[in-house]
Amino acid sequence: LSEIQLDEFRHIVNEGLSNIRRHGRCEHAAVRLDCTPDSIELEFINPVVADVAPFHPRSLSERARELGGRLEVIRSIEDTRVRVTLPVWSRQPSGSAA
Repeated sequence: LSEIQLDEFRHIVNEGLSNIRRHGRCEHAAVRLDCTPDSIELEFINPVVADVAPFHPRSLSERARELGGRLEVIRSIEDTRVRVTLPVWSRQPSGSAA
């Protein structure tokens, strides 16, 4: 990944952790990172299972989409996960200066 791509990735990590801190109602959370030759998958895992309305983190979703990726919210009886999947770019993301 280029420095620009790493910077975008850092923004996603910071924003995801900030969202958990602000909205998560938990004492701790986990982050899972999985890398393949074609993609990076980042999951923010909130172990608190609460009866909250369905949500979709707009700014994280927009950032992922701008980078050619996607965001999913996965709720289970064990936890809530926000999964961001990004392609491993062979070129700069659109709108980024080299």
